Amino acid sequence: MSKRKKGYLILHIIMLLLTVIAIICAATVKGSGFLDLSNIAEVICWIAAFAFGAVSSLAFARFRKIK
Repeated sequence: MSKRKKGYLILHIIMLLLTVIAIICAATVKGSGFLDLSNIAEVICWIAAFAFGAVSSLAFARFRKIK
């Protein structure tokens, strides 16, 4: 396996783990009080999860394409 292929595989795994963490973050964020910013934090977590998932998918596609 070439270095480039290993790099794409490692990138895919890391981004996949970050996607899972961001989804858990978005699903469990709760807040209360005077200045509640939990809605903003939830949206940021969902956007991060989408971005990490997209990069993970692209890295996996590149991993499969390289021979």
